[in-house]
Amino acid sequence: MRKMGFSFYVDLHIVVNGNLTVREGHKIAHRVEDQVLKGVPQVAEVLVHVEPEEELIDKVPNDEHQVQR
Repeated sequence: MRKMGFSFYVDLHIVVNGNLTVREGHKIAHRVEDQVLKGVPQVAEVLVHVEPEEELIDKVPNDEHQVQR
């Protein structure tokens, strides 16, 4: 998150099932963006990065493979 003047600019990552279509991932990202903008009036812009959960699992040691839903 960055602050500029009285506004905040948010970059965030969401983790989704890697079998979703690009369209489905895009819709989810827009819903997340809309909820952040609606819930936090000081936020001027939200950039949502969509990550497939399988990619994250490959980067985490085996004992930490718990994906929160």
